[in-house]
Amino acid sequence: MKNTTTKMQRFLRSFASKRRIDILLLIEKENNLSIREISKKLRAGEQNISLHTFKLLNAGLIAKMQLKNKVVHTLTSRGKFILAFIKNIDRRL
Repeated sequence: MKNTTTKMQRFLRSFASKRRIDILLLIEKENNLSIREISKKLRAGEQNISLHTFKLLNAGLIAKMQLKNKVVHTLTSRGKFILAFIKNIDRRL
């Protein structure tokens, strides 16, 4: 059970950040965004956004792909599920 709870804790931490939730919401609204585009829209440094997107990628909440001459980010099915979960909690608070 300890291994399971440790995995769960790591996964929950992957989106337990205002900035990461903002990134998920933005990518849901405007798909296929680069790090530069995300940082401009959220008014944050590219290095900061890069760190947060890395954590979201590792958790499987977003994916990145090459689109023409830039790398863009999209929500995965897991990311959509977590975003729906977050929105549901928000409605109940």
